[in-house]
Amino acid sequence: MGPAPSAESVANGAQFRAAIEEFARVPRVDNEQIERDAKIPDDVIRGPGRGWARFGMKIDKAYGGLGLSNLDYCRLAP
Repeated sequence: MGPAPSAESVANGAQFRAAIEEFARVPRVDNEQIERDAKIPDDVIRGPGRGWARFGMKIDKAYGGLGLSNLDYCRLAP
């Protein structure tokens, strides 16, 4: 098992998860409409994380990512 995440990483992960969860609750995210149209609106794609939230989560901050832990990634993965 790898080293435990730092307190900063845990706090950043919790903050990011909260932002994603809040964004998903906003009325403009109509899951049923997305299913009917089989298309995700641009404003939803550009939501938290500028559309690459899920893909940039584990990339180190030095390279433009969020630098979050694998645990945070797993908590947000569909």
